[in-house]
Amino acid sequence: MDFSALRLPIKKLHWLEQSDHIIPLDLEREEVFSQVGEFLSSISFV
Repeated sequence: MDFSALRLPIKKLHWLEQSDHIIPLDLEREEVFSQVGEFLSSISFV
């Protein structure tokens, strides 16, 4: 993934080794929910 194409000031990549295409339904879904929640809590919406 080339993050330089995204025009967002804040980006985070978290690799999930045990998940496939439908991540919210896969083995690491709780990790995804946790990571997304932490990321959203760490940024401020304008």
